[in-house]
Amino acid sequence: MKKEKKDKKNKKNKKNISSVLSNEPEITPLSPPPPPPVNEYEQPPISPYSTSIIQIVIGETVYGIPEYYLRPYPRFSLSSSWQRYNINDINQDVGHTLVHFLYTGTYQTIAPSIEDPYWNPRSREFERSVYAYQAARLYEVTGLENFAREYMCTFDDSVATLDILNIARKVYSTLPSGDTWFESFIRDKLVTAFQANEVQFREVVEQYGVGTESKFDRFLVATVMGIYSDRIAILEDAVANRDEDDDVPIEEAVDEPEPEAVYDEKPPEPEDVYEAVPEPEPE
Repeated sequence: MKKEKKDKKNKKNKKNISSVLSNEPEITPLSPPPPPPVNEYEQPPISPYSTSIIQIVIGETVYGIPEYYLRPYPRFSLSSSWQRYNINDINQDVGHTLVHFLYTGTYQTIAPSIEDPYWNPRSREFERSVYAYQAARLYEVTGLENFAREYMCTFDDSVATLDILNIARKVYSTLPSGDTWFESFIRDKLVTAFQANEVQFREVVEQYGVGTESKFDRFLVATVMGIYSDRIAILEDAVANRDEDDDVPIEEAVDEPEPEAVYDEKPPEPEDVYEAVPEPEPE
């Protein structure tokens, strides 16, 4: 009898222990930390060189580029059956610059030939950077646009104001409307030229010859008028300030008595002056 009670008690205890254990939260075993990623170099999802070669024709030059490198740029999206892209709206002198950037993400131009008649290589690089800016804006290649801006500001001091206007005229009408950065760049160059020499600035505007490219000419005329308006406003303010200065009454001078000398000690007594006594004349 006692044995049966003991067995029942043991069964009851086991049941209680089992119930307690079943209510305990499950402990998930710790998983090992993930291995560190490879950040030392770029790893594309596929080999760019296994994708089809797309021909990009700029001017008379045909460039080949793997289709993979065109994927980030919607303006270069092509159907699978079309493997050739003709670009007729950018200057062929920066064809290499555009394709090189698509490949590498860096900026590069072709070295001029020894027989190249271009007398100022830095002036040429300014012109190339303007054409690269145009290409980047037209085909929405932001990285190339940033490089082009940088080199426009690098080489602009090597170019005369008249040449800057002539180069800007070639690309202005093809840029998206309201290109505030390009307009500000040209405006700043004109303001600098005006401040340096007003007479020479007027001669440059006359030599430019307004009327050859209507869209840029309207911008140029508005900019020049703004420069002269600002100059007139400055002169008017100077005249107004001078008139105000002339109206200020001049205070009359008042003769003030000279202050008496103040001595910290007793003033010095005047020295005695002795007159020479003449000697008596002999008898």
